[in-house]
Amino acid sequence: MSNPLKSLFRRLTSIDADKLAKGAFLASAAIALWGYGVAAAELRLFPYPQIKNIASQARRGVASLTGATKQKPHWWYQPRPARAVSQTRTLLPGAVNPGYVLVSGFDAGNKAFIKIIDNDGAEIHRWKVDRRKLWPNPSHLAKNSGALRKPAEIHGLTFLENGDVVFNFEEIGLLRVNYCSEVIWRLPYKTHHSVELDRRTGNFFVGGLITHKEADDRYPNYKPPFDEFTVLEVSPAGKIINETPIFDILMRNNLDGLMYLSSTDNWATVVSGDTLHANDVEPFQADMPAGVFSYGDILLSMRNINTVLVYNRFDKTVKYVSTGAVIRQHDADFLDGDTISIFDNNNLAANDNDAMQGDNHSRIVMLDARTNEISVAFEGTDDFPFFSNIMGRQERLPNGSLMITSAREGHAFEVTPDRRVAWEYYNLVGDDQIGLINAARRLPRNFNKAYFDKLDGQCAAKR
Repeated sequence: MSNPLKSLFRRLTSIDADKLAKGAFLASAAIALWGYGVAAAELRLFPYPQIKNIASQARRGVASLTGATKQKPHWWYQPRPARAVSQTRTLLPGAVNPGYVLVSGFDAGNKAFIKIIDNDGAEIHRWKVDRRKLWPNPSHLAKNSGALRKPAEIHGLTFLENGDVVFNFEEIGLLRVNYCSEVIWRLPYKTHHSVELDRRTGNFFVGGLITHKEADDRYPNYKPPFDEFTVLEVSPAGKIINETPIFDILMRNNLDGLMYLSSTDNWATVVSGDTLHANDVEPFQADMPAGVFSYGDILLSMRNINTVLVYNRFDKTVKYVSTGAVIRQHDADFLDGDTISIFDNNNLAANDNDAMQGDNHSRIVMLDARTNEISVAFEGTDDFPFFSNIMGRQERLPNGSLMITSAREGHAFEVTPDRRVAWEYYNLVGDDQIGLINAARRLPRNFNKAYFDKLDGQCAAKR
């Protein structure tokens, strides 16, 4: 062996065994620490939350020092489009359905509102709907409830003849509030999305939600946490008359398969979370002409399974199901005994980042229950964009027109039967933003200035 090789061999063989052991230990420790770091980040173990909090504080500190403190707007707000030239516009004066408009949505600073406006946008009345004042201690909810950690949202609203409003603080509860913004009653149940009046009985039909934290033997392969949706019938005094689980309706009518449409595993049907997303509960009115549907029937919209369904509330039999004719729909209404009108979000946006741009268009469709044929009453176009990837409402007016609420666009507009836009409203928030609106509804023409002046006088007398 040459001298250089002998020298190298002597150096390698003379390494202290203790140093080798120390090196192996350090390497093992490094691998173990790396493994725990991965697990801590994935499972939120110590010290991941503490490090994340420190990093967050550091970012806020740097932002404060550099002046970069402007936060990204909440998804309730969008940039003001060029076509929103004013808050309101009357384009076809002779074609506008008479009556004021009831609107709910968000002002600046994530503050919910309910107000009545005229066609020029002038405010006729505004309710004070501060959740902390109207419902200061919703003790039926856990203190860490997600609904309490975010600004209260009004989702589901009905206006009554005496000036009261009945509405949901979304997933907090149902309230009846008079014209003077005084609470008449509260219903401590996680209500959401929909509040509709049965004009014959005066009862309200409301969407309810129960979130299961543990498995329930009644619903096999439902892995907690999961949402169970209910239909509530509530008296004018705020008492629950009937509570109907939608799962029970499906199982009773051999429609269990609708409960598992979100499963994707090749070998199992395990599902979890918000499998149905029931977003509308609509009673058939006694003064409507009967057909396939009649008084006692309830129309459900279940967004996450692209399904509308009608069942009879007395015997719980399903009378009609349509799945797949619409995409992520909202606000299904009975037009008559044979026809359902639906806000078809037609949501084909890849994600929320591009939801408010591109060539996506929502539409209002009519579904014939006798033939299952779909006809389009109105849809967005390149010339008149109309798209809301979530939420939205539509209302058939006495003159045959449609009042459409494009929620994410903060835009409500009235469309004639020949698809011309007669009137529109934008929820302008400041100079450069549009705020979300949950609903815009035309009030009957008898709710006129004299009517509201009288109510204003009654409230003034209480002060």
